[in-house]
Amino acid sequence: MEENIKNHISCPLCEGQTIKRKFVMPNYSIYSCLICNAEFNADFPPKTSVRESFSKDYYMEVQKEAFADQQSDYTQDPSYRVYLKGLRYIEGLIDGRKLLDVGAGVGAFLKTAHDSRWNVEGVEISPYGSKFIKNKYGFNVYSKSLSLLELDDESYDVITFWDSIEHMELPKRQLMKAFRLLKKNGVLLLTSDNYKSLMSFLSRSIYYLSFGNITYPIERFFIPYNKTYFTYENMRDLLKEIGFEIVLFEKMQYPINKMELGSLEKFIVSVLYSVENLLNVQSQFTFIARKRTD
Repeated sequence: MEENIKNHISCPLCEGQTIKRKFVMPNYSIYSCLICNAEFNADFPPKTSVRESFSKDYYMEVQKEAFADQQSDYTQDPSYRVYLKGLRYIEGLIDGRKLLDVGAGVGAFLKTAHDSRWNVEGVEISPYGSKFIKNKYGFNVYSKSLSLLELDDESYDVITFWDSIEHMELPKRQLMKAFRLLKKNGVLLLTSDNYKSLMSFLSRSIYYLSFGNITYPIERFFIPYNKTYFTYENMRDLLKEIGFEIVLFEKMQYPINKMELGSLEKFIVSVLYSVENLLNVQSQFTFIARKRTD
C-alpha cells in the first residue's frame, strides 16, 4: 500500500504532509491525514479557483435547491427556523449585537439576524453571493477570505459559520482569525456536516465492499465542493485547541428539501434520517462556543 502514501499534499487542518488516499472518485480523491486523522478533498476546489467554483452556477444549478428560497423569500427557507433558534440561544449568552457571518452565501442568515436587531456584516468570497447580498439587502460584505482581512482584534460579539467551514481551504486558520476578532467572552456559532454518522458509515461500506467500483454514495455525501470532511470529534478538539470553550453541542439533520434528490432518494434519505435520529448519529452538528479569556 506504500504507493498510496503522499508527501506533497497538505492536510487542511494540521497542514502536515503525510497523508494516504482513501477514496478515488471519477473527478477527485479523498485523503486521510496520518498525523491528525482528518479526511479531506485533495482536488478542491473543483474548478480552477475557489471563486470560480462558487460562482453563479453553484447557486443557480449545483445547489439550486439549497438556495432557491433564500434568493426569493428567505423566510420560506427550511433553515429559517434553525437560524432563529441559534440567534435566540446566542442572545442568552451575550449582550452585544455586532455579528459577522462567514460564508454568508446569499445573505439569508444575515437578513434574519438584521430583522432581529443585530448589527450585521458578512464575509463571502463568491462574487455572485457578495454582490447579491449588497444589492438585495445593502449589508457590508467582505469579499476576501476571513484570514486575509485586515480587521481590528476584538471587533465582534458573535461570529457565525453556517455550513461554510467545510468549504474553506484552511479552516483552522479561519477559526483562529475568528478567535482573534471576537471580543472577550464573544460567541462562535458553527454548523457543518458530520462524517461520523450512519450516512457516512454506509457510504464508506458500499465503497469498500464494491472494491471501489461503486462511488455514487461517496460522491453524494462526501461532495466535491467540500475541502474538509469533519467529524464532530475533530471539530470539538479543534475548537478547544484554538481556545474556545464549548457551550452547546447538538446533532441535527440537513433539510431534505434543500437537496437535489429524486423521489426514491428522498424516501431512502428520510428512512436513514429516522434511523440516525434513533441512534443519535445524525449527519450534521452545531457548536456554540465562547472565547475563553483565562
